[in-house]
Amino acid sequence: MGDVIDEQFFDFPTELRPCPICGTHDQKPTFLLQIDGTSDGRICEAEPTHVDCIRGRLDRLQYNRKFGLIYMRVEPKAEVTS
Repeated sequence: MGDVIDEQFFDFPTELRPCPICGTHDQKPTFLLQIDGTSDGRICEAEPTHVDCIRGRLDRLQYNRKFGLIYMRVEPKAEVTS
């Protein structure tokens, strides 16, 4: 497990799972993004996601008032190997 940068961000290794936004395994600050539908009320599955990938795309966030849902559509990226 990576080092905790603060309570929300980690220096989390992404060698097993690429960032779902950029598709890379770059080692930079990440947060764990909960995967919808995987929670049992106590734990859930999550993807390590680069903080700067979200920050760089804030203009793409959308809000659904009916469902109280904030989301961003992400085009699936082919996994980058390096």
